[in-house]
Amino acid sequence: MSLVDGKGVSLFPLKWIKECIATYTKENGRAPKILVISEEDYIDYNLSCTLAQAGSLGIKVTTGKYLKPGEIDLAMGVKGEDT
Repeated sequence: MSLVDGKGVSLFPLKWIKECIATYTKENGRAPKILVISEEDYIDYNLSCTLAQAGSLGIKVTTGKYLKPGEIDLAMGVKGEDT
């Protein structure tokens, strides 16, 4: 659900993101440095005041135009940027 498509505001899925980070770390040998979320989710998480929970993860949160609502990307950095 998303406020952007008229279906309500989404909440930041902290537990699921923690599980994704654990899987990424196990498969890559180190923890990701950034979490990329869709622009729509970024708006929803801010409106619901739940994006602040991401601070407990110790990673930078950014948006990616290539992602659909509900999709995420974990990475070590953004190509061409110092992270």
